[in-house]
Amino acid sequence: MKRTIVTLAAVAALAALVAVPAATASQTQVAGLSTPNPDGFTATMTGSLDGVWVLTGADPFWGGGYQVILTGTETFIGTVNGVSGWLDLAFRIETRWDPETFLFVPNGRCQHHVIGSGGNLTGTTGYIQMKDRYDANGNIVTTYKGHLDLPPAALLTASFKATALPANPNLETVLATCGG
Repeated sequence: MKRTIVTLAAVAALAALVAVPAATASQTQVAGLSTPNPDGFTATMTGSLDGVWVLTGADPFWGGGYQVILTGTETFIGTVNGVSGWLDLAFRIETRWDPETFLFVPNGRCQHHVIGSGGNLTGTTGYIQMKDRYDANGNIVTTYKGHLDLPPAALLTASFKATALPANPNLETVLATCGG
């Protein structure tokens, strides 16, 4: 009888351990502004993302007429709601170009899916969507929003600060600062 009770207690304890869910990622909404830097390869991110966005590769495809489809990779280095690290992203944008000025016309959205991560953001997944528009002065303004799933460890390290980057860094400065 004692053996049966001990066995049942052990089985109940094991069942309780199995029933406890493992720590899961926390879905975080992000939004803010992306301001291109003069070098043409980086942008300063403000809002939920605070840091620098770096274009690391791009392949254009002509979609017919004046449509351009651009795919490639980018890296964000900085903080996501105070959690530091970096995100590697794959992007796709469908846009048009003006045949008179040969410039891209801001229209549509660009999707950026997280394909890798590091630092205190290791294990982060999700996507960010960017949208270009003209402001009242005719300048292009890029806003972003999205959902990132931050791993539990990232939520505990929000006080760790990213390496400071100079204002309007060029690609070489970003890579040198981040050990690339």
